[in-house]
Amino acid sequence: MAEFWTTFREFAEFSLFRLGEQDITPLRLLVFLVGIVVLRIATKLIRRFVEGSLTRFESDRASARSAARLAEIILSLVGFIVILQVAGVPITGFVAVFAALGIGIGLGLQGLVNNIVSGVIVLMERPIRPGDFIEVGDVMGTVLDIGLRATRIRHNDGREIIVPNSQILEQNVINWTSTEAQPLVGLEFGVHYNSNPEQVRDIALAVAKADARVLKKPEPLVRFANFGDSSLDFRLFIGVTSPTERFGILSDLRFALFKAFKAADIEIPYPQRDLHVRSSSVPFTDRQT
Repeated sequence: MAEFWTTFREFAEFSLFRLGEQDITPLRLLVFLVGIVVLRIATKLIRRFVEGSLTRFESDRASARSAARLAEIILSLVGFIVILQVAGVPITGFVAVFAALGIGIGLGLQGLVNNIVSGVIVLMERPIRPGDFIEVGDVMGTVLDIGLRATRIRHNDGREIIVPNSQILEQNVINWTSTEAQPLVGLEFGVHYNSNPEQVRDIALAVAKADARVLKKPEPLVRFANFGDSSLDFRLFIGVTSPTERFGILSDLRFALFKAFKAADIEIPYPQRDLHVRSSSVPFTDRQT
């Protein structure tokens, strides 16, 4: 037994490689790996506990989920440092290794670090939350999950789009569900110059009010936008119950407006151009080609 213990001890303390000024042995490597597994399980359990506890006191489950994710990230970072200390792995050794890799790795990880820092800021400030309907640049959809590096957004057509967290902080973000006031959406259309603007306004308002999905308050309104090149331009503003349904509502309103204008003999013009042909006194046969 004593011989087995001596052999095991020699194997456990055998130097596999050096990290800085410290020898990395199988025992320290085993402690490190076991610590990582235990930390992963512990942070998952703590995340569920925090999310469940906050959900009992907060009606906003999305806020509780974001707070739990932030707690998981902080505990993971702190736990990783503690595991290094318990395993006897010097932190300065990791710093020396990363420093030896040079500026190239640093430049390559610049975008990743930027996204991670942005993710922590998003989770702390919570400008957006899971379940919000947002618009980031050309991307529009419902926030599914806010990760440490990127945010998953589900588009109206069912696609899942991965948006780096840095874009959420650097670009203009429209959160359609963060405000208590219902935002207005606009529908642009034009009619012929022979049309009666008051009649056009009344028809557009009647079509909007006939749709049950259009809010009564704020009331629909029509604005005479401009005297266009080929048409009188109007904009119809409506409030909708759900931002995710606005595309379908606007499409149905366009169908209804087209039908109502046609019944009222109101033309929807198309761009027209006048072509002037200048005649020449020189016969065609005498022209040079």
